[in-house]
Amino acid sequence: MAQRGNPWSWFTTDWPLQNHFYRPVSTLSLYADEHLFGTNISAYAISASVYCALCVLAVFWLARELTNSPAASATAAVLFAVWQSPLDIAWDQIALVVAILVLGIGFLRHRAKVRNYLPAAFALAFLATEFMGVHRKEAPGGLYGAMFVWLPSRTASVLTLFALCAIAAYVRYERLGAVREPETTTPLDLPATRTSTSAFTNLSTSWIWIIIAAVFLGLALCSYEQAVMIPIILLVIGIGLAATGQKVRWKSHVVFWLILGLYVFARSRVLPQGPSDYQMQQSREGASAYLSIINYVFPGLGSARTWWSTLALGSSILLTATFYSLPIQAAGNLFTYWEAFKRNKIALSSWAASCLAFLPMAFLKPFAHYHYFPMSLRAIFVALLVGVVWKMIVSAVSPQGLQAPERRSPAPGSLHHR
Repeated sequence: MAQRGNPWSWFTTDWPLQNHFYRPVSTLSLYADEHLFGTNISAYAISASVYCALCVLAVFWLARELTNSPAASATAAVLFAVWQSPLDIAWDQIALVVAILVLGIGFLRHRAKVRNYLPAAFALAFLATEFMGVHRKEAPGGLYGAMFVWLPSRTASVLTLFALCAIAAYVRYERLGAVREPETTTPLDLPATRTSTSAFTNLSTSWIWIIIAAVFLGLALCSYEQAVMIPIILLVIGIGLAATGQKVRWKSHVVFWLILGLYVFARSRVLPQGPSDYQMQQSREGASAYLSIINYVFPGLGSARTWWSTLALGSSILLTATFYSLPIQAAGNLFTYWEAFKRNKIALSSWAASCLAFLPMAFLKPFAHYHYFPMSLRAIFVALLVGVVWKMIVSAVSPQGLQAPERRSPAPGSLHHR
């Protein structure tokens, strides 16, 4: 790369592998490594770890903007860091122990009313799948080896860094200029006081963040093709914010789609027409592509294909744990998502964002770094799931509510009722 002498020339040509990809920004990061480390390839892991660490911080920033919860933000950042580390935690074993405890205490509390505690146990069993990472189906080795050892994965880490910053800057833009929909007043509302707060609009400074978001979007698009999903992810995030009662300024999204259009135009002018041999070789279609999407949309069914094949063993399969694993996972997936989406619209939008981020990569032969950007968004969703499942556990192990005895005659001095 250094032989060119002009690093900015990568903005007008194909990237170094010459396989019809427009990635000038991620190429510049490798160009900088070549000047810093020369031919010492092992030293490239230093810059790779820096980019990944910055992505962890970006996950915290985005989660903080979306949830306004330091605990949920820290959980998301730590979880994303664990996913790209060599640690291998047996989340399924931990969840099994806790689920047995919940079942035992729930039975003592509620007896035959299984609806009060069985969903919590199922949700715990499923939560282990999300903690291990839905990417493990196609990347059993995890993200560590792919992101820190394999040089081409730099495209994914640079994209993720800029994409998370773009989304976080957009959310901050909406929050700083927040105009909340007026709530319907009722006779039970408390009167206004000196310390009461109301909706506000701070348009004088919030516009800066939409410019920052646009710049980061442009950098992400020039890093990796997966960034084409960012505008629709921003739209989904906006819908989630609107569902929480915030009045979203939808006109700002025109900026993001214009930038995407300019990127597509520039790419068509710079790169040769038609797919390269590498692109044709890497494309896939059929059942395997749709199974990859299911791993993100409804991971409880991720092992359905394998489970179905085991039924050929006959009735003996009833004596194994394999037969019961899929129904438990599917039920836990259903209960957990239902509670999460019902209680927290930000959880719904972050789940949808992770699915959309992976969608175009499902039609390519699997590489672990394809999951890096989607899993950064997934970490925020899983952090919110923890709060939902915790509430389910508390309800499961809490004593039953006691019904007050029926008053058969009015108390002295009370009003008469017909």
